Amino acid sequence: DEFESDNVQVTQDGNLSELFSSACAVCSINSSALIEALKYDVNIYQFGNGLLNNKDVVIDCRKDNLKDVWVDHLHANRTTRNAVLNAFKSRQVDVSKIMDMEDIDILEHEGLAPLLDEFNGFTKHKSKEVPKAKKVDRVNEAIKTNNIVLEKKSINEFSQFKKKKNKLKRNPYSFFEDSKIPLIKGFKVLFKKK
Repeated sequence: DEFESDNVQVTQDGNLSELFSSACAVCSINSSALIEALKYDVNIYQFGNGLLNNKDVVIDCRKDNLKDVWVDHLHANRTTRNAVLNAFKSRQVDVSKIMDMEDIDILEHEGLAPLLDEFNGFTKHKSKEVPKAKKVDRVNEAIKTNNIVLEKKSINEFSQFKKKKNKLKRNPYSFFEDSKIPLIKGFKVLFKKK
């Protein structure tokens, strides 16, 4: 209520789509609602650090007063906004489907790249050439699947990948809890502790 005025209306409920389509601007410290706002022709003023800071689609208000950076024309055109939205969508992960994904689908998904750091032993890169696999010396062979080459240093590392994937399926809370990567560790809240 302290922010309300003749020019500002504060609401704690409502449909974001309706709110954004009737707004002249969206202001936020840092919220996923800013990404949603990219779908609408409204200027987005961001007062904190977030995913959109370096994408040239928000007006940065971290160091300036809103009145000093306010513009009456649309900041960032529709093409730029759609490109940012599509980039986020391509990396979006449906957490409920991870359990049913095949190994190669996990390895190919851009949004799961941080999770792959938990599955040590593999580097991923695009390749047009199919490497020659030696049946005898499997220690340094490369596996080619759908234009993705997985270089493995040893059979043990591949089995470690399988063990961690099985742990993720069997007990996701524990998998994320045991992560050494703080960003990944935070995903434990999405699962029940067993």
